[in-house]
Amino acid sequence: MQIRIFADPEQVAAAAADAIAEAFSKHGERMNLGLAGGSTPLSSYRNLTRLSLPWERVDAWFTDERWVPLDHPDSNARAAREALFDYVPATLHPAPFDEWTPDEAAADYENTLRQVLGSGEAKGAAAAIEPNLVILGMGEDGHTASLYPDTSALGEQERLYVAAWVPQRSAWRLTATIPFLQTARQLFFLVTGEHKAEAVAAVLEDEEPLPAGLVAAGANDVTWFLDEAAAAGISGGGTA
Repeated sequence: MQIRIFADPEQVAAAAADAIAEAFSKHGERMNLGLAGGSTPLSSYRNLTRLSLPWERVDAWFTDERWVPLDHPDSNARAAREALFDYVPATLHPAPFDEWTPDEAAADYENTLRQVLGSGEAKGAAAAIEPNLVILGMGEDGHTASLYPDTSALGEQERLYVAAWVPQRSAWRLTATIPFLQTARQLFFLVTGEHKAEAVAAVLEDEEPLPAGLVAAGANDVTWFLDEAAAAGISGGGTA
């Protein structure tokens, strides 16, 4: 695990964009990229528009999605398109919405991901899938993707993608599961702001079993991109 600390959110976003660009050179002829929502990842996506990258060989997918139409203001897909994917020739794979229940949409998206990520496995098996690079954020309560504390999705061991009712938001969410996220070759957490400092310290200093920490603990190659405000409660890492 690597911890990189920057002065402010703008530097985090720029450094993460550069690291995403560097990852392009590590992953064969075709690369897949797992996307997070949230303000800091979106700033990184905007930074990526300034870089010349082989977007035509990229498949992008979502680590979670709100249960809203794809053109809704709260849609992660809409936000990612407006920040980056309207400007580059990557293939974007949004989760379905129209005429689906949340469970049906999650099952369909799981099938899409199995095809995009190249697994012939029909079930079971997050271990059969290996995303190239996954971007995640973290909330004040330690949630990541839509894996919220004390929700059913945290215990899922077989599925790649599930629908979960999130009482904290009084809403349905679609989310990648912990075993699936842990198979990524590279995993980047982008976290900024003093309101996240307590959760960052709980995960990185105290090793509390918050969702973000559970994902990171079993992952292969994890880098945390933090600003100084978010990193205020930890002793590790260094300013980049």
